[in-house]
Amino acid sequence: MPKRMGEALKQIVGEGADEKGEEKRRPVSVLMNPNRLRIFQFLCNFPCSHQKRIASGLELSNPTVRWHIQKLILSGYVKGKVVSGRTIYYPAEMISGDRAIEAFYWMGDRDVNLLFRAVLERQGSTIEDLTAALDGGRSKARSGLATLERLGMIVPVVDGRFKRYFPTDEVSSIESQNRKRLRQFKRFLMKKLEGDRLSPEVHMSRSREAEIHVMIGGRRTSLKIPPEPLTRVITSFGETDESGKEIED
Repeated sequence: MPKRMGEALKQIVGEGADEKGEEKRRPVSVLMNPNRLRIFQFLCNFPCSHQKRIASGLELSNPTVRWHIQKLILSGYVKGKVVSGRTIYYPAEMISGDRAIEAFYWMGDRDVNLLFRAVLERQGSTIEDLTAALDGGRSKARSGLATLERLGMIVPVVDGRFKRYFPTDEVSSIESQNRKRLRQFKRFLMKKLEGDRLSPEVHMSRSREAEIHVMIGGRRTSLKIPPEPLTRVITSFGETDESGKEIED
């Protein structure tokens, strides 16, 4: 790639003059780039998101997200995995096991999320009742219910000629099993941030959310780690991201 073209690309994705100055003060954390920091925080809030979802949620272009994700992967902050034919991304060491990864991925799907929330709110509903929660009609509801059944998040109960759907305790089970992993993730992240000389300090909010304060560019900022990340994804998806824009799938 010609040098000028390479520099132009860096400017587009937010990788310009600031990082030239950073290179003189090695080691430099990849999180010192503001877009990369935003992407990493987004993945802490919405683990197992694919590129399009990240780009939509943060109002960034797909090439910009792709560039920064690769930097985060190479630095060890983020991992990627293929789920249902799509590459998804999550903070390294934050989630363990295919069961949890699939649950996070599908709870980030608008239709599946809406269906699951409808089952939670109206336990014992039939497919006819639940179809009203979606825009896509009965076929979309049937597909979403099949996914939730496969994940073990709902169970059907036959009631005469009706099939009624109830939530299981799968979300609580995943949260419980992932609790130890979350503690390990915080220790892992603190070690990474210390290695990057970002002077991390941990503070706990009243909602039990861990806030890791770091020094970036001479200013203190925070990375927030939710105490129950799967529950957060379920309850907050479809609302708004940090910029007030609704997150789209």
